[in-house]
Amino acid sequence: MKNKVIGILGGKGQMAGWFIRHFSSEFKEVLVHDLNPTESLQEFIEQSDLILITVPISKTTQIIEDIAPYCREEQLVFDFTSLKEAPCKAMETLKCGAIGMHPLFGPKLENLNDFHLVFCEVHSSDWSAKMKTLFESQKLSILEMSPKEHDEKMAWIQALNHGMHLINGIALSKHPFSNLKIMQTPSFSIFLKGLENIIQGNPKLYFEIASQNPYSKSVFNSFKSSLEEYIECIESKDESRFVNWFKGLQKWSEGD
Repeated sequence: MKNKVIGILGGKGQMAGWFIRHFSSEFKEVLVHDLNPTESLQEFIEQSDLILITVPISKTTQIIEDIAPYCREEQLVFDFTSLKEAPCKAMETLKCGAIGMHPLFGPKLENLNDFHLVFCEVHSSDWSAKMKTLFESQKLSILEMSPKEHDEKMAWIQALNHGMHLINGIALSKHPFSNLKIMQTPSFSIFLKGLENIIQGNPKLYFEIASQNPYSKSVFNSFKSSLEEYIECIESKDESRFVNWFKGLQKWSEGD
């Protein structure tokens, strides 16, 4: 791709910065279009061979619709949005190659070995193989799936996981942090690192990941039901039920 120009919409964001650090040398030129651009959106698209979209979740669909009139058949549009159904649906209207992507890691990651990048192909083209080769050259593992499958899984993996950390954090924040940290156990230390990783990020991103995923509600309802059952078990001192859950989780975690 040394003779190709890549244009990044939202190019001053953190994931755009990650992409530029790792892959800018693979292209002839990297163009950036962000707030207060020096050129029109049409001019930017016309100058680019590939277009990467790294804007907030709430703006991704609109951006795809905005660039659609200017895209050429030989181009590729791809995005790094944390949700895939809405962006991929919008990409169906494009007349060029289109792939919905989601890096399953944050922008600070430098060693890419064994980390995953989701591919949701919208319009098949020669770009698909080229992009797989590009990312696999940095030891990233490609996971191909449908946008629906991706968002269903992310409701559990991201929306619920983030929510549990934040809810626990809100509850814990009613006590002085120093009083808790001084007595931390190994498992509590792991939890605090997970919480710290989240709260050092962008709150708008975490809100959108949860609120705009169409499968979040059913996942949160499942969590609510499980929490109610757990509280009931502890209050009734039902050790047998607790042990059965424990063993069930051990068996589940050993699965493929």
